[in-house]
Amino acid sequence: MKRLKTIWILSGVLALIATGFYREFFFVNINEQMRFLWYGNKVSMMSDSLSMLDSLDYWTLYYLKWAMTIVFSGIFLIESIIFAKVVIGKTLWKELIFIYIILLFVSGLVLAGYALFDEHETGYLISRYFMGIAQSPIPLMILLPAIGLRNRLIVSQ
Repeated sequence: MKRLKTIWILSGVLALIATGFYREFFFVNINEQMRFLWYGNKVSMMSDSLSMLDSLDYWTLYYLKWAMTIVFSGIFLIESIIFAKVVIGKTLWKELIFIYIILLFVSGLVLAGYALFDEHETGYLISRYFMGIAQSPIPLMILLPAIGLRNRLIVSQ
């Protein structure tokens, strides 16, 4: 049984890593295509495996990035819920969804707040930072030790 759990944990870690690498690959290539379109360069260095994006214009790619940010956040949320279930036997779905809602809310609030002061670029960069956290295993990496600490404190009382 312990060996099976170890296999599941390693599979979960590999899934999180693979999702992270694919997410990075996807966004780097979209950014490359956007650079190509914006500056009118002669050659795009976007990977051939994403050639289906060649026909999209700059603004379509811009909005696709936002949509894919939500999609990748959702994928990481689902993977985190499953990983927590494997590691500690609880899904922690309420806690993880709460963290993701907070990240989305703060990101949107920062973006809107900076827009009020006509600082769109700064707001965009900071909000992307918060969304970057949602597109990673960071919430899970914080939550698992916190739950373990909470459980130890409860047992010791």
